Amino acid sequence: MIQGYKELSYENRLKWCELTTLEKRRGRGDLIEANKIITGKVLIQWGNFLEIASSNVTRGHLRKGKKP
Repeated sequence: MIQGYKELSYENRLKWCELTTLEKRRGRGDLIEANKIITGKVLIQWGNFLEIASSNVTRGHLRKGKKP
């Protein structure tokens, strides 16, 4: 804890420290990990939970995930 911040509400502590909420940080982390998996930077050894769509229609990008 930072001294003097104990009395502040969670929202005010976030403002003073210029941080986002834990929920948003976790969501961002999930997106980063998903991107690593899709681009092949991380190998998954516990099964296939996501496949790259074979369709050429991906609205502007080459990688579109789909459930197997």
